[in-house]
This record gives sequence, structure tokens and C-alpha cells, in this order.
Amino acid sequence: MKMQTWQRWWLAAWLGAICCCAAKEPSLKVGDQAPKFLPGKWVQGEPVKELDRNKVYIIDFWSSWTATSQTAIPHLDTLQTKFKDQGLVVIGQSVCEENQAMVEPFIKKMAKVMTYRVALDNVTEKSKGTMMDTWLDAAGEEGLPTSFIVDKQGRLAWIGHPVKIKSAQIQQLLEGAYDLKQAAEDYSMLRRNEAELLDIWKKTKSCFTLRHWDHIGKNVDRMEKLVPASERTAFDVIRFRMLMGTREYKEAFKLAEKLSDACQEEALVQNQLAWAMLISGVCEGADLDLAEKIAERANTSARSMDAAILDTLARARFMKGKKKEAIELQEQAVKMADEFQNSSTEQSLKQTLESYKEGKLPKAE
Repeated sequence: MKMQTWQRWWLAAWLGAICCCAAKEPSLKVGDQAPKFLPGKWVQGEPVKELDRNKVYIIDFWSSWTATSQTAIPHLDTLQTKFKDQGLVVIGQSVCEENQAMVEPFIKKMAKVMTYRVALDNVTEKSKGTMMDTWLDAAGEEGLPTSFIVDKQGRLAWIGHPVKIKSAQIQQLLEGAYDLKQAAEDYSMLRRNEAELLDIWKKTKSCFTLRHWDHIGKNVDRMEKLVPASERTAFDVIRFRMLMGTREYKEAFKLAEKLSDACQEEALVQNQLAWAMLISGVCEGADLDLAEKIAERANTSARSMDAAILDTLARARFMKGKKKEAIELQEQAVKMADEFQNSSTEQSLKQTLESYKEGKLPKAE
């Protein structure tokens, strides 16, 4: 069952976002005043003509055709729901669309978890988009999704992948307790070290294939020194993978529980931990209870809108002897893949569903 291979390697995308070497020195960084907000047509929610100095904004640059953008949407919506009465405004800024007419149908599919404002970009023959040019490109950010947080003084308080935005971070911004100086220093540190980080990460990826755990451990230690404390969760996830690889399951599961408790809002972290535990072949008893708990956290964070996470939770339920629940969850996963026209994923999920109906646990890679 190969459907979740990418999920187990979400870390590559995570570190890719950290190590996104810009082709040129960015002119826009954390601590700067935000550029003018000049979106195109609004396709959902009340238009924002300009950024209000009494509010905090998350402006998420995304595209309807990228799976990673879809994964981040429930988290952003949860933040909007939690903090909207305190002054948070979340805006989905669509960019790089192959066809902007596809955005509105996509929003309708995501209606349960995408209630925040959404705008298109001003695309012309000479420009790929005003917001793309003045925000994303100016910051040297090449990946989607990428979010910008703007504080009540109109300054860029944070730039990064939206799944890493924490509730505590938003609370601090709304209360005026956010340390912008530290955030700017952290961002500068990442930019300063990104080339070295990328070089080490490329070498580390090949070590996983060769199972050179000692080399991986040394490389992780080197990379960790090159990033601020706020970015170090990724390296603990690598250490979890190392412990699984060396079959030190007791220590691995102990670390998984610690990481899960620390990253309850991060669906992809939770899903990787649960999936690795469930396919280890040694997960039973209390460890299986933990894997199920972590899978539940992943699904809660994703608001039951991620096919791969539903697939993980279904596996946990089946292994716990809850066949009926497993089948129901797997059916939801198949439906999700069908709605977003992911035929290869849908086929794999259907095969797993048939296995559950036959009372068999499918093999996983």
C-alpha cells in the first residue's frame, strides 16, 4: 500500500520550506512594513480594501491545485474561528492558478473548513500577479502555501508554512506581547544558513535509503544548530525515524508521545508519527492505544478533510478490532480522494477498503 509514502516523507517538504534558497536576495523580510495589499477579485467573504491597524492578518498564498495547500486550510480555518472575535482576519490569496475559474468550485468543495475570505490575484500579460510580485517574490519565497502574518502596526511578524502557525503565537500578537525582534532574528538566521542547511539535508536524504543511521544523527545535530529553537521540531521527528529504523521501539514510541503532546495543532506531524507506529509490525497494547490517540489528534486537526489522515485513523481502528469504524473512515477517505479527483490515491484507498471488508489488514510500505 503505497498511498502514504509521501506522508511519511512530508519532512522533505518541511525542510524544503526552511531551506528555500532564493535566486536573489529578498527585499522583503520579517520586521519590515507589509507591502500594499492589492488583491484582485474577491471570491469569498467581505473584501478587505486595506489592512486595518487594529487587526492581525494571516495572508496565505496558496493554489487550488497543490495538495499541500489543501492540507493547511483546516488549520487556518480553525485559527480564524478561534480568534476572529479578538481581531484576527485570515485571507486566502490565490496565486499561480492554471485557471482562476477553478478557484470558486474548489472553495465549494472545502466549504466545511474554508470559511475565511479568499481573493484572486491581479494577473496580466506582463505580470503573473500583483500580490505574487510584491509579496511572495519580494520575500524570495518559492513554495506554496506560504503565509505572511501582519501585526497591528502593519509589520510582517512572521513568514512561513501555514501549518506551523501556533495559537499561542496569534494570541501574543493580538495581546501585543509578541517578540517581533526575536522573530526577525530567527528569520534572518534561517535565511543566512539556508544554503548550508539545504546541502546537509540533501546528503541526509540519501542516508535514509542506505540506512546509515550514524551519519543521519550527525547531520541532524549539525542542522539543528543552524535553525532557531522554533524550527527544531522537524529534527526530533527525524530522531523518531532513526529510532524506528534501529528498532529501538520503546524509545521511539516514548519520543512519539512527547512530540504528539507538543504538536497537537500540527496534523502532518501527528499523522507521520501514527502511521510509522501502525506499520512497524510491533505496535500492540498500550502502544497501539497511543498510535490511535495520535491518529485521532491528526484527524481532529485536519477536521476530517484529509484522505491520508483518515486512512491512518482507519488503520488504527481496524488494528484495535473496530472493524465497522475502520470501514466507515476508509469510505470517507475514498470519497475525499474522489471529490478532489486524485485517481491514484482513490484506487489505493479502495484496495484498503476492500481488505477491511474482508477482515484483512493490508500491507503497508
